[in-house]
Amino acid sequence: MSRHLRDIAKLDLNLMLVFQALLEEQSVTRAAQKLGRRQSAMSEALSRLRKAFDDPLFVRSGGVMRPSPRARQLEPIVRSFIRQAARFVDTPTSFDPAQSTGEVRICMTEYGATLLLPQLYDVLTEYAPNIKLRCTPSYKQSIEASLRDSSHDLAVGALDLPSTDFLTTELFHERLVCLLDPKHPAVPTGPGNTVREEDIAHYPHLKVGVYRSRDSLIDDVLRTQKLEIADTLTVGHFLMAPSLLKNRDLMFICGERFAGELAQQHDLAVTELPWDLVSIPVQLAWHRRTEDDPLLSWIRKKIRTITRSQFNTL
Repeated sequence: MSRHLRDIAKLDLNLMLVFQALLEEQSVTRAAQKLGRRQSAMSEALSRLRKAFDDPLFVRSGGVMRPSPRARQLEPIVRSFIRQAARFVDTPTSFDPAQSTGEVRICMTEYGATLLLPQLYDVLTEYAPNIKLRCTPSYKQSIEASLRDSSHDLAVGALDLPSTDFLTTELFHERLVCLLDPKHPAVPTGPGNTVREEDIAHYPHLKVGVYRSRDSLIDDVLRTQKLEIADTLTVGHFLMAPSLLKNRDLMFICGERFAGELAQQHDLAVTELPWDLVSIPVQLAWHRRTEDDPLLSWIRKKIRTITRSQFNTL
């Protein structure tokens, strides 16, 4: 037996469940309730964990048990281990979403969340009520890393990931339009609903830069056709757009479906652009190692079903 196998043999693998419960609950009492154990047994398990990893792992602060840097380092490894262990004792044919428990972590901006999360939440509520959904943003530079180390299970967006390690499926394409206040001087008054090119050049523009970059994805699309828009106001969140556009001469070039959602909710105007631009593909991505994970396979299927029905995609 190799040294690594001997080290594994010394570790009670049930402690991985204790570790995850403490991560999620940040309380010995609640973690014990989650696992159906006595609090004293949970405290004893935590002591064993600390001894095994030679680290405090969870430190009381502000009334909760906060993970140490070492615990944060171990978190993706433990989550991946538990997922793989579940696959070992279960088979896809016996997967029952109604009885399934766990947490699915999806990486997306609020752009994608606005279009997808309401329907996905409804599906989970109806078919998998015990599944926790955590949607958090991730910068473009770290999407690959967060999928690779299991910080996220899935990612949604305009992605460019190496096919050697990741799998993707196209959800829909976003055509670009212009969103603005209905009283904006550039709103077309004659036949048609296309904003004039000279108005786009004249009026200030709102941009959203969610990837710590001066340029947005929209800039990249425009640049392919040697087009540029003024760099007037750049913010880090898409959902700041409605309040900034209201009663101002700002223009906001964004995806058609997202613009439609904001226009309906906030009484804004949507106009066509004067150029024939390529649409932006929005994809769902995951690491190859999770391809056969029953829960994630089910979630991916539901996401594809939602986008097909909502966006009339193939």
